[in-house]
Amino acid sequence: MLQNIGLAAWPPKQGENPGSDHPGRYFLAPEQEKNNSDIVAKPGPATDIYQLGALLYFLITGQTILPGSLVSFHNHAAPSQLSATIRNAVSREPAQRWHSMEEFSAALKQSL
Repeated sequence: MLQNIGLAAWPPKQGENPGSDHPGRYFLAPEQEKNNSDIVAKPGPATDIYQLGALLYFLITGQTILPGSLVSFHNHAAPSQLSATIRNAVSREPAQRWHSMEEFSAALKQSL
């Protein structure tokens, strides 16, 4: 099965609102969304960590992370340590996420 999760940027068609119905919007970190003015962080490494965490969450659960929702794993076959590792990656506040991709990677390896 091939799934378009919309991570690649495609130019909008004439008259189309860019990003309005683009599947990739489900993988945007909160600091990338214009309606989250309470988050003062700029996109950076924590943004990449969020996006990878959101992608892993989608691959495990088949669900996307909805803004403002609690991240819960519907796939109970996922180890609890893996769930906790991914939850940390998709924290709303960038400062609460893994501090580097190396740290996230090590936590993922340890949780499997």
